[in-house]
Order: sequence, then structure tokens, then C-alpha cells
Amino acid sequence: MPPVPLVAARRGQLVVCGEDALACRVIEELSTRYGQSVTVLLQPEGQGYGPRIAALPRVRVIERAELSTDAFSAARVQSALALALLEHQVLRTIPVGRHVLLIAGIRVAAGSDLAGRPVEDVHQTGQVRVIALQRPGADTVDWAPGKQRLLEPQDRIYVLATRAGLSRVLARSQPVQA
Repeated sequence: MPPVPLVAARRGQLVVCGEDALACRVIEELSTRYGQSVTVLLQPEGQGYGPRIAALPRVRVIERAELSTDAFSAARVQSALALALLEHQVLRTIPVGRHVLLIAGIRVAAGSDLAGRPVEDVHQTGQVRVIALQRPGADTVDWAPGKQRLLEPQDRIYVLATRAGLSRVLARSQPVQA
């Protein structure tokens, strides 16, 4: 799995630290689909997603050589709860208004309801959205999987979801009990 961005929150504002592919995808979803304002802390010479990120609506970019108290002060974050994704049991929260969005990586089990279904069958408006897909044994992650792409056993899907949406996807990712 690629390096993971840090995400912090302050009232009505999200702060994302990093510009790798996952950070870019999360920023796109939060700013365009959820209408959230996002401040992005970038290193001056990053991985090339900076211009793409800066062009998104409701996104403010702050360049700093390192993540420090100064960088968070520039982002107007008094105390930041930094959230990171972990390689397994990827589950982190992003406060959005009075709600919480979760980022999770879920393995599709053989014999599950999701196996053999298209990616769009996972999506539920306002509940859950697939933001990335990684095939078993692949070193790369597809950050924009097509809606008709069929999920296969052992695929790992990365979702942005509400608690209820995540609960439903987790249940559907397990083998169906006969």
C-alpha cells in the first residue's frame, strides 16, 4: 500500500497532509462530492498532485518544508487530531459537520455478496463510495475504478463511508452463510 496522508479536523475545516494518490482522491471526494472546505499541507517539491489538488473547489494549499507546529498554525488548526490509515484494519474517522466519515480498506471474501458484483453495486448515495481498488498481488492501486469493474475474491476496496454504510459493506464482504 502506498504512503498514507494525515488528515486532521477543525471546526468545519479538514486539513490533509500530503499529496500522494490517496490524499488526492480523498481531497477530491471531500471537496467535490461532500462540499467540504479542505486545507492541504504540501511539501514544496511533492509528488506532482499539487496543481491538480489546488485546482479543486474549496481547497486551500499551504506549502511547508516539514509538518510542524508552524505548518498547523498556518492552516489555522489549534490542536490537530492526526489520523492515519494503517495497512490492515484500515479504519479512520473524518469529522464532517455533525457526522463522521470513515476510510476503510476491505478485503472481498470468496463466496461473499460482493464477489462478482460491479463496483457500482457497493456505492450508496450519502452512505458509502468506493474510492480505490487493489487487486490481489498487485503493487498498484486503481484510484478511480470503473463502475462496471467486477469485484473478485481477495480484491481490496477502499471506501469512504458513514458508520452505517461501512457496516453494510463489511457484512456484504464476508462469505454468505448457507
